Amino acid sequence: MDIGIDKLGELTAAAPGGIRGALLRVLVLAATAAGCSALPGQQTSSSAPASAPASTAMACNAPPLGSTALFLRGSMNQWQPVDEHEFAYRCDAYYLNIGFSGQHPFKIADAQWSEATVFANPPGRSGPDWPAVLARGTATGNLQGRFDGPQMLRLAIGPAGAQLSLLPGSFDDPRRQPVSDPVALSLRHDSRELADKQPEGMQELMMQLGSESLKIGEALGHPIVPIFGLTARY
Repeated sequence: MDIGIDKLGELTAAAPGGIRGALLRVLVLAATAAGCSALPGQQTSSSAPASAPASTAMACNAPPLGSTALFLRGSMNQWQPVDEHEFAYRCDAYYLNIGFSGQHPFKIADAQWSEATVFANPPGRSGPDWPAVLARGTATGNLQGRFDGPQMLRLAIGPAGAQLSLLPGSFDDPRRQPVSDPVALSLRHDSRELADKQPEGMQELMMQLGSESLKIGEALGHPIVPIFGLTARY
């Protein structure tokens, strides 16, 4: 009589306790003879993914510039190497999240404008389109970019050279942690504002220190000498 493995499994489940053990041994032997690696109803490794996702399986390359930090330097930051505009290397390229808008001339360079790590337009080239391969060196021309809010710059450096692209969205930058402390969020300083350059009460404090310094000088025998019509009172 030909009884399939599935049928044996049903009989085993329905058999009394004394017979169930014997039937279970027969079931294991039948499954082994049939080339099965698991009993009916048991999950096998064939249900697992055939391969890992590409994002985790892809081999990452070392940064082509080693520990050298690259910055976006242009009219959006007075051409300075600010931390906010430092690229981060992620596996295959340098990435930077940006959030400004408008037309800006710029280059990509390290903090010292080193000859080997300045990436921009070939000398004499201009226009809004970026070259397929960026030129290197301090004699390069400015790149022109029109930016529109949250976007992402990608700089890939390979055997063919450096290639720059502007992409939508953003990447997860672990260096940029959101600020949630209410005291920190309440702080504000803008070096371009007169009130921040000279905090409230600073002028009065400077005048008071000056007056006290003059009194000490007089007490030590150094009288005030009028200069340009100024007197001790004014």
